[in-house]
Amino acid sequence: MTVEDLQILINNSVLENRTLEYKKELRIGRDAEKREFLADISSFANSIGGKINFGISEDRSTGKPKEIIGIDIDNVDQLLQRVDNIIKTGIEPRIVGVEYEPIEIAQNKHILVANIPKSWISPHRVIFNNHGHFYIRTTSGKHKLDVAELRVAFNITDTATQKIKNFREERLGNIISGQTPFEMITNKSYLLLHMVPLNSLTVGTLYDINPSQYDKLIPMYASSWDTSFNFDGYIAFSRDSNRQVYSYTQLFKNGIIESLYADFLREGEKDRFLNPNSFEPEILRSLNKYLTVQKATGVQLPIFIFLTFIGCKDFTIYTERVRFDRHILKFHRDILYLPEVLVESFNTEPHEFIRPILDSIWNSCGYNCCPNYDDDGNYVLSR
Repeated sequence: MTVEDLQILINNSVLENRTLEYKKELRIGRDAEKREFLADISSFANSIGGKINFGISEDRSTGKPKEIIGIDIDNVDQLLQRVDNIIKTGIEPRIVGVEYEPIEIAQNKHILVANIPKSWISPHRVIFNNHGHFYIRTTSGKHKLDVAELRVAFNITDTATQKIKNFREERLGNIISGQTPFEMITNKSYLLLHMVPLNSLTVGTLYDINPSQYDKLIPMYASSWDTSFNFDGYIAFSRDSNRQVYSYTQLFKNGIIESLYADFLREGEKDRFLNPNSFEPEILRSLNKYLTVQKATGVQLPIFIFLTFIGCKDFTIYTERVRFDRHILKFHRDILYLPEVLVESFNTEPHEFIRPILDSIWNSCGYNCCPNYDDDGNYVLSR
């Protein structure tokens, strides 16, 4: 937004409503002020989202904006970090995707616009100083959720989460039965990656497909690839020397990404090993590229990440310990459903949020965790 945009709101007497609020000041000093601030933020997230314009006075009797006043901000970055920390520690579960627009109107004088998205993991409650209340935004302002409203809010979130899990099961069944966009190479082992926005399976969630933005939609383990529109959206795929497809990445119209690699596990004459030096970096590279694609598409956070190994029974991770450690285990099931993780920011590096999945893979083979992280949580691949 610009100062001109804000002045238009004043000139046209745009009233406060369910998605818009004016605040003369940003007050977050005393505990009571922090609770009020958190109640305002969470009320928007628990309804349909909206904007709070700090630094604009209002007529309390009518809700009309009166004047651009601005708030004193000596250091914008420090203020935004403070506000962000208050929200992160004062609301449960964390609200994903709150953004701030500082608009300078004079030296050290700003309007601060807080953009709060509708949350798909609501309801959120204010937990600062054990407050413990849920709020929702209506046309007349915010109010506490009653028991009936809370029940509805929790049911909506549970339904969305269950739809995502059902989607994963359905896609897995299709792949195992050969119902894929292409006839894949003959192989019983697959590496399957799903990136599912929480709002993707709600009615009406569709995005414009713009291929010019999708140079990073690269199939896993691909050295070359082709692209095409298809019924589900847009797909990139790779073929081997016999023109058989061995890897594809599908971008669905609702923002979901599915990536399948069909030449994942290869058997030697005696050994069945999974090489972490191969699959871990490839997963990290792919996640980084695909998140860029989803961001360019306009996908709304948060995003669930699912990783599934298919046809992995009796394989194990290859390390030097395998040669002499009798405690090393093999995957004891053919399909390994790895635990989902949640991406809450497009600025988070994949190695930060993917660690629980990698730990689970190593756990399945007898290790206490993935060994390729240093003490600071950085991914450092062992050689």
